[in-house]
Amino acid sequence: MAVCHWLSIFLVGFAVLVLRSNSKGVCPNNWVHMQGSCYKYFSKAVNWNAAKSACETLGSKLLVINSQAEQQAIPSKFPDAQKTWIGLYRDPKDKSRWLWVDGTRPTYTYWYPREPNNHGGNEDCVEMVTGRKWNDMPCSFSLTYICETAASSCQKLSLRGGVHVSPSNCLSSNQKYGSTCSFSCTRGYRLSGPSSTKCGRGGAWSAKVNTVICNAPGVDVQCNSDNMTIIIPKSLLRGIDREHLRLLDTTCKAKETSALFSLTTSLTGCSTTRRHTPTAIVYSNTVLEIAVTPKDVVTRVREIEIPFSCFYSSSGEVSSVGLKPSNRKLVFSDEGKGNFTLSLNMFPDKRFVSPYMNDDFPVAVVLRKLLFFEVSVTSGDKQLSIKADRCYATPTQDQKNSLKYEFITKGCPSDETVKYLSTPSVSTQRFSLEAFKFIAKHPFVFVHCHVIVCNATDPGSKCAKKCPSSGRGRREASDHVTGDVYSLAQGPLHLAREEKRGNVLDKSGSSPTLLMALFVMCVACLAGTALMVFKKSRDKPAGYAVLASGDPK
Repeated sequence: MAVCHWLSIFLVGFAVLVLRSNSKGVCPNNWVHMQGSCYKYFSKAVNWNAAKSACETLGSKLLVINSQAEQQAIPSKFPDAQKTWIGLYRDPKDKSRWLWVDGTRPTYTYWYPREPNNHGGNEDCVEMVTGRKWNDMPCSFSLTYICETAASSCQKLSLRGGVHVSPSNCLSSNQKYGSTCSFSCTRGYRLSGPSSTKCGRGGAWSAKVNTVICNAPGVDVQCNSDNMTIIIPKSLLRGIDREHLRLLDTTCKAKETSALFSLTTSLTGCSTTRRHTPTAIVYSNTVLEIAVTPKDVVTRVREIEIPFSCFYSSSGEVSSVGLKPSNRKLVFSDEGKGNFTLSLNMFPDKRFVSPYMNDDFPVAVVLRKLLFFEVSVTSGDKQLSIKADRCYATPTQDQKNSLKYEFITKGCPSDETVKYLSTPSVSTQRFSLEAFKFIAKHPFVFVHCHVIVCNATDPGSKCAKKCPSSGRGRREASDHVTGDVYSLAQGPLHLAREEKRGNVLDKSGSSPTLLMALFVMCVACLAGTALMVFKKSRDKPAGYAVLASGDPK
């Protein structure tokens, strides 16, 4: 495996790409910038409709002239444009009226004397001729043409973590129209999320990139009541010696075994930082590589940077440990379906406008209040549909935890509060359910969904099957897919301590003791954070049944 260049672990489970604003206009290659717009002259003579279509194919429009300044600037920039189409045409509904190709009426004109004259009754398009004045012409004539588009740039990307970005200036400067930024991981790691994004018209990136993950199994973070430890397999840091690893405090060095590096810090030592959320206290530190001194014979062109965090509940007792799970998965060329991205998101209300983001977790919930979830598949193939085949909650991130509460079984509700909601397309499925008592017995709860992806045009697909009205979760065993099931997870959720009347939560005069409750959220490697699996044995709380796992991939 190649030497790691940037190794990163981030508490939310993924590296977030932030778009930074910059008002400076940028034109595509070989286009001319003037007064906030970009122009390009094409010497090939075509009819007016062909010229209009050619410009639209480029994400632009046939030349629209809105001012005298623009009219005077065109000849100086394009001296070869002697007889050229512009984007003005006669309104087919009212032959006395002219329209630009963008649908607006002209506020500025520059006609030749006695023009437009509609000679022959079919001069419905406009040319700019020698002298740069305008003349109406039959649209079937072949002339050169000029395309115009708004000057814009796609805002530079800011990558939090260690994903490799090519070209590197995608991170340092705005990108021109048509530019592509690609993402990759060091050999041995797998990229989850879009592999590239392209700068399109209007300064918009082709992919709405907000997460990029490089998965690297084996890194664990252990959170204890007074310290935290990160454990890194040596196979991920080939060529690195123990003496070269430290925390933010240079005196906090690594220990090693034959296969692992480990670094431990107290919650208040080694320059560990502390952050408070409404329901948790977050302690963070970073593994760094000690700089090579000039006297060293061997140097390495790389830098190790591994952020890690522990979350401690600010109320309630702690009885479990878990990692922040990944709610996204990229599937490559699955049975001819092509590449597609699966997501599981949680929303604060039934409008499904903005999902909970990284910093919102752990999300505080109240018993019997509705929780809103959405599973989705994103692909160039718009005929893919998705269905939650099995959903359940566990007290840790580990989906194989034997203690679980299942609320969707074989594609049908097994909890009476589950309600399926309308969706904008077949590529999404939405449902709600009431916050269940399982959450009340555990400081943190994770929700897992195993989803299936189908051909939306196939009425016999697994996604198209309906639940029987006579019962819940009673599909035949043959309907339970194994080969096409993908696991997603979201969380953690945390019970909000809410004052209630009656017996539910009785107010007392004493304030609860602040107990540190532990769990880890995210471990991600190289180029932006990734899901790591951390297991910890625990006793089964009284009152809950142990269910069989049988989890698909």
